[in-house]
Amino acid sequence: MNYITISNKLMGNPDRRIPGVTRRISEFITRTQKNYVIRSKTHKLDPNSEIVVSLTTFPVRNKVACISIKSLLMQTMMPCKIIVWLAKNQYDIIPEDFKELEYKGVTFRFVDDLKSHKKYYYSLKEYRNKLVVTVDDDLIYPENLIENLYKKHLEFPECVVCYRGRTVSFTDNRINPYSEWKINTKHGIKEPTYLVMPSTGGGVLYPHDCVSEELFNLDKIMELAPSADDLWVKWMHLLKGTKVIKSQYTCPILSHLKTVNDEELSAVNTIENDKVIERLSETYPSAYRRMLDEFQKN
Repeated sequence: MNYITISNKLMGNPDRRIPGVTRRISEFITRTQKNYVIRSKTHKLDPNSEIVVSLTTFPVRNKVACISIKSLLMQTMMPCKIIVWLAKNQYDIIPEDFKELEYKGVTFRFVDDLKSHKKYYYSLKEYRNKLVVTVDDDLIYPENLIENLYKKHLEFPECVVCYRGRTVSFTDNRINPYSEWKINTKHGIKEPTYLVMPSTGGGVLYPHDCVSEELFNLDKIMELAPSADDLWVKWMHLLKGTKVIKSQYTCPILSHLKTVNDEELSAVNTIENDKVIERLSETYPSAYRRMLDEFQKN
């Protein structure tokens, strides 16, 4: 157990955070973890692994992404690939910031800009015989993230496995606003469920053939959920009938490497999410019904 895991555990359950105090502790731990990652040695990718780690980034986050990706190169279970999907309208060459990571085996691919959907889209389409793990470009990950996801996958091989996720809730058989979907509930800990929406950036393992082919419908992505990859992917594995299992109950707070406009972007996304949920529910009623039916049985 290294410093990243120990300090994440110290942050404890996010439901017990103390405003102000927790923020200062979090900022201190993030700085310390960041320095730890910068100084630490990395591991080699494992060519025999069946795991592909997939993420995306954009220019303003280059330096932050380097730290996040390096934490993925310190895993106790190494993937065969770490792929960073870069939008062709934002990059024409691999930036100098990424050269050291490329030397260590990280792959950078130039693709059409699908916004946050680049995180999963190209990997799930291209690596259908692999286990795809999605992550974000602005978090420091514990060294056992991939190992824990994989162990849970072995127990529930047909489920999507997530490190953290929100529990979808209903009132009077109507879906509640996104802001009311709680983190760290009992749903999805011991039994697979339709009622957990994985956070694609928090570390999610997708097994083979776990999503509907509708996932790759670019017209629908841009029409229904252009900036809501979490919700889009959730509805697509609902369509397939794939349930979710969490790798653990409490979810220690992942250190967030903040960049400009992160708070403003988060606020906009929260407001937009409710509109996306409405559009997805109307377009794919069978997916919505799977969640509602499970809720009514509980």
